[in-house]
Amino acid sequence: MGFLTMKTLHSVWSEMREKFAHVAPECETIPVEASCGRFASEDIFAKEEAPAFDRSCVDGYAIISRDTFGATESIPCFLKILSAARMGEATSVDIKSGEAVYVPTGAQIPASSDAVVMVEYCEELSSDTVAVNHAVAPNINIIYKGDDCRPGDLLITRGTRITPIHIGIMIAAGISRLLVYKPISCAVVSTGDELVGVGDALMPGCIRDVNTHMIGAELEAYDCRVVSKRLVMDRFDEIKSAIQDALVKADFVVISGGTSVGDKDYTFQAIESIEDGSVFAHGLAVKPGKPTILASVGGKPVFGLPGQCVSAYIVYKAIVQYYLDILRGSSAGIGGEPHLVATLTANVHSAPGKLTFQAVSLRYDDSRFFAEPLYGKSGLISHLTDSDGLIMIDEKSEGLDAGEMVDVVRL
Repeated sequence: MGFLTMKTLHSVWSEMREKFAHVAPECETIPVEASCGRFASEDIFAKEEAPAFDRSCVDGYAIISRDTFGATESIPCFLKILSAARMGEATSVDIKSGEAVYVPTGAQIPASSDAVVMVEYCEELSSDTVAVNHAVAPNINIIYKGDDCRPGDLLITRGTRITPIHIGIMIAAGISRLLVYKPISCAVVSTGDELVGVGDALMPGCIRDVNTHMIGAELEAYDCRVVSKRLVMDRFDEIKSAIQDALVKADFVVISGGTSVGDKDYTFQAIESIEDGSVFAHGLAVKPGKPTILASVGGKPVFGLPGQCVSAYIVYKAIVQYYLDILRGSSAGIGGEPHLVATLTANVHSAPGKLTFQAVSLRYDDSRFFAEPLYGKSGLISHLTDSDGLIMIDEKSEGLDAGEMVDVVRL
């Protein structure tokens, strides 16, 4: 048996959107402080103004700015100190021209003040007089009420993966709970007579089962719930049974190995033999990652990844993560926005007709990023550990030249 007609990555993405965009994961409401790494299932809007009052962003004196115009070290201006603002308390004092109020960083400033001069530019001459030797413009060193956000401001869009910074702005905006997608359940199956599990004796001709745990960890890091991990031999019945068992427990299945067209590659046949099992892509026009399977069994997706670890990882990022992004309305993965732009440091060749994923290392120099191509075989896991990201070379291109600007997706 040979590969079915190989499909381009973009055509597969389009087909996946048609098949799975209507599937909506379940949602749940959780405390904002427990939301890091989760995906917002709706747009999130500010409830309160942040900050809730005009506050100083330095230690200094709240003043009327025009009083300092022309002030220098040799000709300072002299202001009367009325009082000192206190942290966590309202500042009710009102100042006029020629007056000042001491304010620590974060304290409320008097309503009539329009600037804060830093203490470094001030000298207290007595308990009620300060000399200011530096002119300040209006609005300097003040964070005004609502500068961060106002009620109704859009803070986070649906599909956004919540970060610690998002948690910060939500709390500042008065949000205590939010609606997120529930973790999507999945099962990971790996096939191979040569594979042995973690901690098992390594016999001659055998290798460790990397993919089960690498892909499982990626899924968990992407807010999925891995309900089972299973290693099976290259046997048709075992592979079929493993897929059937996995589909009972999980929303989708990722199977690594057995996806090519060799004598002991049974994944395609196993999927097709299951009732309601249908393969809609067998062979992907990408390098690495040609032996890829995309299928549906009873309406649940089954993704067949190549057995080589580098190929499996790249196809996971390009296909499985893209599927998860479709469900959540996210644009975080390879199919979304580029993570950064870098200058390519060397020529990179590619084979026309296949979209090529090229691993790169990144360095930052002279205010810009540079991408250094890394070369390695698809069975060497160190090829991934040495990489910072991937660039994609279009299937119509024969390669890229040194000095070109490239989009880099961070790993």
